[in-house]
Amino acid sequence: MNLQCIKLYGERNCGTNYLEQLIRRNLTATLLPGTAPAWLRRRFRHHPRLREQVIDAYFFMTFGCNLGWKHMLAPDVARLERSIRPLGQTFFLFLVKNPYAWLLSLHRHPYHHPHPAGDFDAFIRAAWPTLGRENHARRPFLNPVVMWNLKNASYLRLAREAGGQIVRYEDLVADPDAVIHAIARAGGIKRKSDIFVNVEDSVKGEENRDFAFYRAYYLEERWRAEL
Repeated sequence: MNLQCIKLYGERNCGTNYLEQLIRRNLTATLLPGTAPAWLRRRFRHHPRLREQVIDAYFFMTFGCNLGWKHMLAPDVARLERSIRPLGQTFFLFLVKNPYAWLLSLHRHPYHHPHPAGDFDAFIRAAWPTLGRENHARRPFLNPVVMWNLKNASYLRLAREAGGQIVRYEDLVADPDAVIHAIARAGGIKRKSDIFVNVEDSVKGEENRDFAFYRAYYLEERWRAEL
C-alpha cells in the first residue's frame, strides 16, 4: 500500500495539534488540512458568531479536497466516495483519549462553547452546542459525554469501513517515535529521516507545560486529582 495523504480526525483536546506536528516533521505524506486557514480565522476574530459561520461555509465548500474539519463526527464512506480525493490514496487516523482525562481537558479549554458552566459537575451534564461543520445536523449534543461517545463511535465505524489506524493519546505520549513508526508502516508511508523529531514545547503555548509535563500528567494519571 502506497498512500499519498493522511487525514486525521479527533475531538478537541485530544492532542491533534501535537500529532499533526509530528506527522509534518517525520513523515513524507501530505497531511490534509483539518482547520480553516489562519488568514480566514484572523480576519473574523472580532466577530465570533460570523467567524464560525464563515468557517462552516469554508469546510462545506472544500470538503471534497480536505475531507472536513478534524473535530467533526467522522463522515460516512458514501460521502467520502463522492469527494474528489481518491480514498485509496488516503490513510485515515483517529486520535482518542481517556474519556475522564478528556472531560477535564475540555472543561479547561471549552473551545467553541460560548457559555460553559464553571462547575465541572454541571459542565459534564449540560448540553454542548454544535457547529455546522461538525456533521451533526446543527443539533446540540445532550452533553459532552454523549459527544465523546458519538465521535468515538464514528471513528470506529470509519476505521472499520475504510481502514486506517486508531491512536490512543496515552500511547502517543508514552512513545511518539513508536507511534509514528507504526503509522508509517501501516500506511506504507516513508519517513523523512531515521532520526525521530519530537515536539518538546506545548503546542498550545502553555507556560511550564512541555512534552515531559504532558507525558507524566497522562501516563501517571495525575489528572485524577482534579476529579
